[in-house]
Amino acid sequence: YVLSGTINATASDDGLRGKDSLTIAGGTVTVNSGGDALKSDQDNDDTKGYVSIVDGTVTLTSGGDGIDAYTDAIVTGGTLSITSGGGASAGEPASGSAKGIKVGTYVIVDGGTTTIDSGDDAIHSDGALRLSSGTITAASGDDGVHTEVAAVLDGANVTVTQSNEALEGGLITIAGGTIDLTSTDDGINASGSITVEAGLAATAETTEDTTTTTTTQQMGPGGMGGGSMEDTGEQLTISGGTVTVNANGDGIDSNGSLTISGGTTTVYGPASGANSSLDSNGAMSITGGTVIAFATGEMVETPTTTDGQGWISASATGSAGSTVTITDANGSVLGTYTSLKAFGNVIYSTSGMANGSTYTVSVDGTETSATAGEGGMGMGGQPPAGGPGQGGQPPAAPQN
Repeated sequence: YVLSGTINATASDDGLRGKDSLTIAGGTVTVNSGGDALKSDQDNDDTKGYVSIVDGTVTLTSGGDGIDAYTDAIVTGGTLSITSGGGASAGEPASGSAKGIKVGTYVIVDGGTTTIDSGDDAIHSDGALRLSSGTITAASGDDGVHTEVAAVLDGANVTVTQSNEALEGGLITIAGGTIDLTSTDDGINASGSITVEAGLAATAETTEDTTTTTTTQQMGPGGMGGGSMEDTGEQLTISGGTVTVNANGDGIDSNGSLTISGGTTTVYGPASGANSSLDSNGAMSITGGTVIAFATGEMVETPTTTDGQGWISASATGSAGSTVTITDANGSVLGTYTSLKAFGNVIYSTSGMANGSTYTVSVDGTETSATAGEGGMGMGGQPPAGGPGQGGQPPAAPQN
């Protein structure tokens, strides 16, 4: 337990280790380690094996994981800076683990300022995570924020500046905060386990695997679900917050269902190739909020239902820097945007739009007419009934 003072630790293996727990509540802590920087590995008591950052200034440079907790990592205050595995520019290590924060059960961030530059995942949980407040900035050689089962983002400001996939998990809920994600593959990918039991089994399988291939890759993340369009039950829900995605793969992808019911969602999808701004193997619906999504016209997917709020899909083309304006039949401007990339399709939805009505998408003055509720390639299908397993629950999503 570190309450105050100054600690400078240099180690060939792990830096600071608390078998039962490790808490930093103040002071200045600097660790340079060949292994993990902060570690707690009690594995025979579920109430122990955690790392907690309450306050203080913590700077970690590690060859292994920045924080490695057998159960939980909890950040509620302070300033935390992690560089692991040489940083994102070094890429994912060929062997071993070089994650920023790695846990077996929960990652909870409810305050503080966290900066991570990691060769492996920036934030990784074999169970679940919840990012409720505070500021998180991450660059990763692999995934930005990864959880095997559930991720709830309901108030933290999260920026991923570099990643393979920026946010990945089986059950993803975004209910608040400002989320800004950049990725070379999918921006948000609902791919993983949807029950606690399945998550434990998947984690065990990954641990036994001697290769660097992850379980979620075996399940087929990415543009076309790894070659399968089967709805495998994952859920991706956006009910609030401000979400911005800049992806070279699918912008927002779910191997199961995709539901947008609130907030403001902006997607800059791929400028070329067979990936979509919005992609789901199961049901896709937009019932609230504002959605603007740009992508190539090579593969377009749209909501599978016309219930609720209206949406349009327009075959409108433009370049990086093009100004896009959406107007209704009366000429009233619903929204004006500037695209970061070249595009061949625009999907738009906002409050007051009605399916069956006609809207106009203007790109640098060139107009394209679109009827709300028509167009695209909705994949259809319904996710299986049921939610997380009963043998322990991931963090509950807040109720609106």
